[in-house]
Amino acid sequence: MEFVNANKGIALCKEGNYADAIPHLTKAIAVTMSPIWLLARAEAYTKASQFERAIVDAEHAYNIAAARQHSQRLEQMLEAQYRRGVALFRLGRYADADACLLWAVRLGSGASAREEDLVLAKVDGDGFYNCTLEQAENEKPVSPEKGNVNQADLTKSRKWVRAHSMRQVCLSNLARLASDATERKLTVTRTPSPPALVDGEYSLDGSKDGSEKAAGGRQGPAALDTTATAVKPQQLRFDFFQSSANVTLSIFCKGVDKKTFRAEADSRTIVLHNMPNEGDPPVMLSLAHEIEPHTIKQFVGSVKVELTLVKAQPGEKWKTWGSMTDSSDLASVSQPKESVLSEPDVEDEPPKPKPIPDWVLQNKPPPYPTSSKSGPKDWEKLGDDDEEPQDVNHFFEKLYKGATPEAKRAMMKSYTESNGTELSMDWSDVANRQVEVHPPEGVDVKNWDGTKRK
Repeated sequence: MEFVNANKGIALCKEGNYADAIPHLTKAIAVTMSPIWLLARAEAYTKASQFERAIVDAEHAYNIAAARQHSQRLEQMLEAQYRRGVALFRLGRYADADACLLWAVRLGSGASAREEDLVLAKVDGDGFYNCTLEQAENEKPVSPEKGNVNQADLTKSRKWVRAHSMRQVCLSNLARLASDATERKLTVTRTPSPPALVDGEYSLDGSKDGSEKAAGGRQGPAALDTTATAVKPQQLRFDFFQSSANVTLSIFCKGVDKKTFRAEADSRTIVLHNMPNEGDPPVMLSLAHEIEPHTIKQFVGSVKVELTLVKAQPGEKWKTWGSMTDSSDLASVSQPKESVLSEPDVEDEPPKPKPIPDWVLQNKPPPYPTSSKSGPKDWEKLGDDDEEPQDVNHFFEKLYKGATPEAKRAMMKSYTESNGTELSMDWSDVANRQVEVHPPEGVDVKNWDGTKRK
């Protein structure tokens, strides 16, 4: 029966009906504590703003997965740390959140679950967590080798990008806090010790009333019970076109406020803040390729937002712009960091003139469009490395120099006896015969004294 409830709960989660999914998953977990079911309910609890319960489920899922020898063991441990990080972030515990996300990133990078804990090196003597956005950007993603790509590698790579992007936002919020803020205190450990579940559920303060309290007495966002209706993220439509140097991404959405709209970006991620409808979470976009984040331009219109992205690799052809990640994980982001995008354009103002491309200033031809991963090629220089054409004598000198002794004798005999009209390298063919003269058509053969040969 627990499998029926679990499958029903997971199906409801996929449909976005998290409130109805929680009771089904709870009945299943009361019988069997499966990491998959716990992680599904942790996500549902997060959507329903029951963050303490989401953390407990994720911690139980991590410990159970770590104790098993299973093909999906590391993937489940990664997902559990990510779910911990998201729930802690929503509670405003940014240091704890980034630590969990860093553990998820390390697992996604292929590191061992038993490697030295890198988080401990980022904590000072007073217990404050010190990590910067610049340090996080040095983490490298999983890059499966071509020809040896499997679904597990692709899934791990996608989850690495998701956790890494979440760290960008988390560390941006952490950087705005005072150096002695309580949110900077690290209170979590890589291997958690969660409280026990009673009848498959974590009881808050000895009850099941669904109230949420953060550590240190801080109140999290408004708590919802299991019958509440989860807020669904706004549905957006995307389109893009590209040139050899730029990609123009259109986000179709009505009613975007030009004055309050904000966007922040790094080389592979864009986060859009203050989209329409109060309470909607920011929109996170994971790009398919790298861009130059400090040169992005934006245009806010009545029905769409248009972003002009400069390719980090000019001439590279994008098959797709990327995808939108789970934006509700970023809800409650406050005071976004200063955007690296330019100031929004006013819809009625004429567009600003485009900057002069570098190839014009440097008096060079424009780059050729190409789909090559190595970048554009200058076809004007295609023949620059070719050898200069040589005369026919140079060819024969090279041929004679590389020949065998017998071939050299055959060449000398045939060339001399035929008055330069035949050249043979086969000594067995010319050794016992007189090589005849074979002049070209229209040419007469003459003796050395100038008389015509009979």
